[in-house]
Amino acid sequence: MYRHVRPVLSATSRLASRRHASTTASPIRRSIGTVALLGGSVALVAYYYDSRSLIHEHVIMPTVRALTDAEESHRLAVRMLSMGAWARPKDKVVDDERLGATVSLSVFRGKISTLN
Repeated sequence: MYRHVRPVLSATSRLASRRHASTTASPIRRSIGTVALLGGSVALVAYYYDSRSLIHEHVIMPTVRALTDAEESHRLAVRMLSMGAWARPKDKVVDDERLGATVSLSVFRGKISTLN
């Protein structure tokens, strides 16, 4: 007797004006996302340039070992070191004094190449 009648939605109705996921975000939300992306990128670069960071031990070196053999890894390391200071990670920690040595009245502190 009574049929269920579906309501007709007009263009101005509440259901028709619903925002879809494909539309753009607000300027504030976009700004927050941009700042987070840039801040994260800067933090990752700063983390990369610390030679004792875990990303070298657990990500970069295993990837290089898996993709290359020993000779190619050595060539890659020499090429990276010859690119300039911007491409090299920095050792930001002072070496322990126990790593030094005295040879013929010359004092070597930690690194063999550093003569003081």
